[in-house]
Amino acid sequence: MKKFTKMKKLMCALIALIFVSGAFAQQFRGSRSPQILQEKNTVMSTKNHPKKGIGHATSTKAVIWTNNFNTPAEWTMNHTAGTTGDWVVGLGTGIAASFDSLLSTSGGNIAWFNSDAQGSSTTNEAFLTYTGTINCTGHTNVQLVFNQYYTRYKTTYNETVVQVSADGTTWTDYPVNSTLAANASTSNPNAAYVNISATAANQAAVHIRFKYKSAWGYFWQIDDLSIEDVVNNDLSAQQSFVNMNGWDYFTVVPVKQLDTVYCAGAVKNLGLNAQTNVVLNLNVNGGAYTTASPT
Repeated sequence: MKKFTKMKKLMCALIALIFVSGAFAQQFRGSRSPQILQEKNTVMSTKNHPKKGIGHATSTKAVIWTNNFNTPAEWTMNHTAGTTGDWVVGLGTGIAASFDSLLSTSGGNIAWFNSDAQGSSTTNEAFLTYTGTINCTGHTNVQLVFNQYYTRYKTTYNETVVQVSADGTTWTDYPVNSTLAANASTSNPNAAYVNISATAANQAAVHIRFKYKSAWGYFWQIDDLSIEDVVNNDLSAQQSFVNMNGWDYFTVVPVKQLDTVYCAGAVKNLGLNAQTNVVLNLNVNGGAYTTASPT
């Protein structure tokens, strides 16, 4: 088993920073952001951990197709000759004892490829293909949306790709996670948005498949697939952060050592229109004192 350090990579269209001094409890509007908890003589600072998918501001969009792997027979698995391993559809507990399972929205079955289990001398190029077709007639801008959890071993020969075809023969690649650093992971779960309009828009029989390519990499897990319209206005609050000048691992901080509290939010534009004057709202509430333990 290779050892690695998990890192979080932030991909966003907007980062807003707000600096707040003092001891207080705080909460992002519409999110599950961590709080700084105040006691009489100490402050408990929460870990600086990003929260994914914390809010949406969007115009109405049509959902064309969904799939959550509840019917494994709807999918076929194969791999390129000379490579090893196939995708698996089933309960996420089966991926490996050493990896966390995807915390998908629907639960139940997920799909995954476990490259680590194939061994150090192997290469992988495996395909997970939907056996049906999706009718995107009348939809001029479409995207594939899904939950994922992925860890990348290195940046060369480690690819996660959505492939789309209008005839089932000629496939167009749409890379996913291409900017993720070596030995880095997505959040769990991570919402992936892949604009497939160039291949799928206004097509009556759209085929989709997922390709995992690696040489003894880690894993890629997916679930809760949908093909949706890309609408004009679709803002997604992707992450929120709270950090007190380095005190970011559930550290108890004496009140006399309090420092600036850094609050940040990341918003991604998933729509067609450019978004201006986007505002991040932060609620700051006075913290209630409690009796501190003498020890």
